[in-house]
Amino acid sequence: MKKFLVFFTFISFLFLTCHQPTESERTGRIAVVLRFIEGDVRPDQQQLALQKDRLMNGIIEDLVLLLHCDEGSGFVARDASEYANDFTLFNATWDSAATPKLGKSLLFDGKSSYALSESYGGDHSELNGTLGLSISMMIYAMGTDLYSEKRLLDRMDYYGGYTLGIAENHLFFRVRQGTSDIVAFSGSRIEPRRWYSIHARFANGKLSLFIDNVLSGKEVDVVGPISASYRPMVIGAGWPSTGGIPGFYFSGRIDEVSIRSTMEYVDFDQIRIAVIDLSEYNNPNSFMTSDKWYDYHEDFHKFIGDTTNVLTWDKWKKMFRDADFAIYSDQALTIRGAFAVGNIRGVEGLNLLAAAGIKSGRVIYHGIGYAVVIPGTTVETRIDLGPTYY
Repeated sequence: MKKFLVFFTFISFLFLTCHQPTESERTGRIAVVLRFIEGDVRPDQQQLALQKDRLMNGIIEDLVLLLHCDEGSGFVARDASEYANDFTLFNATWDSAATPKLGKSLLFDGKSSYALSESYGGDHSELNGTLGLSISMMIYAMGTDLYSEKRLLDRMDYYGGYTLGIAENHLFFRVRQGTSDIVAFSGSRIEPRRWYSIHARFANGKLSLFIDNVLSGKEVDVVGPISASYRPMVIGAGWPSTGGIPGFYFSGRIDEVSIRSTMEYVDFDQIRIAVIDLSEYNNPNSFMTSDKWYDYHEDFHKFIGDTTNVLTWDKWKKMFRDADFAIYSDQALTIRGAFAVGNIRGVEGLNLLAAAGIKSGRVIYHGIGYAVVIPGTTVETRIDLGPTYY
């Protein structure tokens, strides 16, 4: 079966708290993030994804990237949004911002420096912006050559994506539908050695560019969604049409990078979490090389490999029990639109977290994660959930 769930991200936040039923169990807390990732859909399948009988039936616009660029040291620019899309710096350094209030900015040398997203394609599909996209940043060009193409932000590959950059001293915003590109240009020029606040928007079927909060240039029509990219995002440079090394290097400072994206999500009937006691294992590796894990893993994939089978929450829990695992707790989370929240219990030591998105009684999305509870501390873990049936 082809995967056709696309153009959405579902994020939920919860806390996993250990209670203290015996002296051997002590309290601890785990902060958990659930992320529902998209199916592997290529441009020729997009119309299938947009059919009315799809499982997705909610739309949300959310802040999916916010880089203040204020770290001032180190090799990582941290994402202040809830999506944790951090960037690793390659030959980029820290410099002053437009005002002291804004702290620091990222400095790019125009030769070999860039910032690279630590997430790829479907792993962080909220960055695809296929249904709507808004990019904002502050820039200060230091190089005098703004005629040849320089890229400020790029998430484009052969299949789709978008690029924001400078060419012929004007801003451009390029999006891709399949193998066709649509481009908007600013009306006013970008000059070196001054700060600009720039904004690129794909909304209501149009591409728009704003400089210092004023619409610049003509809006360009876009019919339908843009295609998804499977490359990581790069800032301060751009991807060539072939090859895996960035080019189109920008010389100057970039600050306060933000992206808002419009996404669809599945309106699940239930989100359930089961906590399985793995305290007999020292770490996830020792668990995943055990006979018990092998027996469970084989049964699970044999079951879902038969498309006539229907995986329910009770059947999934039974697979764990049949492999001699003890389910410590099982709870439904409260769903609020595109979010789910709740509190669940676990045990001190290693815990396996089995999460399910349930629609019409079927586990249509699933994923597992691990958390080690240490008494008196809070630990964090992240679980990526993908389609159950392929």
